[in-house]
Amino acid sequence: MLERALITEHLKDLEMNRYPQISRKLGRPIDEIQRAVKRLSRLNPYPGKQIGGKRRPADHAGCHHLLR
Repeated sequence: MLERALITEHLKDLEMNRYPQISRKLGRPIDEIQRAVKRLSRLNPYPGKQIGGKRRPADHAGCHHLLR
């Protein structure tokens, strides 16, 4: 999968917009790389919030008084 290769092997190149180098290394056309980057940009960086809501996890350090 192209997206996985971009993230695992070429993240620094993506940060620097080195599409020609990525294209050469992967043997894929630049427009294909750009489409894959666009698909990656649509991913939710916090997918757990969809099921966990907006509540923060319990602050265990502040709950020690409950254990007495």
